[in-house]
Amino acid sequence: MNAWLQWCYNYGVGGAAFLATVVVALRMRAIRIDHLPERQLLMALTAGIVLFAAVHAVWIAIAQGG
Repeated sequence: MNAWLQWCYNYGVGGAAFLATVVVALRMRAIRIDHLPERQLLMALTAGIVLFAAVHAVWIAIAQGG
């Protein structure tokens, strides 16, 4: 199976689940954007998933020869 198809599935479905969880947490006021530590935590989690997806994409590109 194509590695890019798997990458798209992993981060498409995983990203949708992450986004849905963040939206629910924001609507339920479990995470407050106006509270600095919680905003920083949300930014760190978002940056982490984006960074992990980017590194994974680079690994796939290298493994497939560029």
